[in-house]
Amino acid sequence: MHRAIATLLVLAAAAPSAAGAEAQNITGTLTASGALQGTFSWKPDLAINCACVQEQKVGQIEATMTDGAGTFVAIVASIDGSLVLTSGKLGETMRGKGKAGTCSSSNQGLTLGRIDLPLDATLKGPSGATVTVKGSLACK
Repeated sequence: MHRAIATLLVLAAAAPSAAGAEAQNITGTLTASGALQGTFSWKPDLAINCACVQEQKVGQIEATMTDGAGTFVAIVASIDGSLVLTSGKLGETMRGKGKAGTCSSSNQGLTLGRIDLPLDATLKGPSGATVTVKGSLACK
């Protein structure tokens, strides 16, 4: 992981919530087919970390998502297109590369900003199993 993103994720996780501060949220869905099937979305009670360092052109979303029927996935998606997907139902980590996304912020330096990621990739696990993901995620 890029050092600036790692630093930002630590700062974001450690920062106390300020009164009236807007919490991070993710919109969009991830549709999976292949070794794992379903349509997954983020809910406010699930884990989330978003980080954007616009001047270094790095950004990343880390989130837990659910299909609402008891299946959960964890995704790490970077604006360079790299994707990592895990789920208890898969039993292995799926990795791949898809389309690049964007990261924008109104401040310079480490900021949460906004990240937009298209999802369109086939991810592969060590066993050779594949999961195709489609959709889009936006975090702010």
